[in-house]
Amino acid sequence: MQKVQPSFFLLTAICLLIVCVAFGVGGCQRSPSLSEAAQIRTSQTIEVSAADITTDIQNRLNITDMVSVSRENLASYFNIYVDDIEDYSFLVSSSESKADELAVFKSSNSDSVAEIKTAVSNHILSKEDSFKNLDPVEYQKVKDAVLVDYDQYVFLAVCNDPESASKAFEAYLK
Repeated sequence: MQKVQPSFFLLTAICLLIVCVAFGVGGCQRSPSLSEAAQIRTSQTIEVSAADITTDIQNRLNITDMVSVSRENLASYFNIYVDDIEDYSFLVSSSESKADELAVFKSSNSDSVAEIKTAVSNHILSKEDSFKNLDPVEYQKVKDAVLVDYDQYVFLAVCNDPESASKAFEAYLK
């Protein structure tokens, strides 16, 4: 019988330990259950731009012929301090004879949400006056407009189905 060197046993033990650690650590982790995966997803903050929200709502409700209003031109629609707005998207009908509008304003601070909502509400009142004697269908759209605030957001929908638009907006924030 041949005598085995102690270093052979030591070398074999080290190799075996490395193999066990390499496969054991990675292979023994369990995947999260479905409920754990849902908790992981809901605990992550998902940032969506205001433009993404209005574009998605516009596409879902098939609202066509809308144009975006630039930050510089917001003052012609709203009595609003633009520095209070962190992000926004304001879409208006490309035709002056249509009342359709979609807007999402993200306030730069929670104190200015009420001011933004008041400015948008005043805009709607002015728009009502404009369409009152112009077109009864478009006037009714303005009368049925949805204006809501949620956390740091203010949302406006003047369209054929403002309730569906509002529900789509709220889905982004929950």
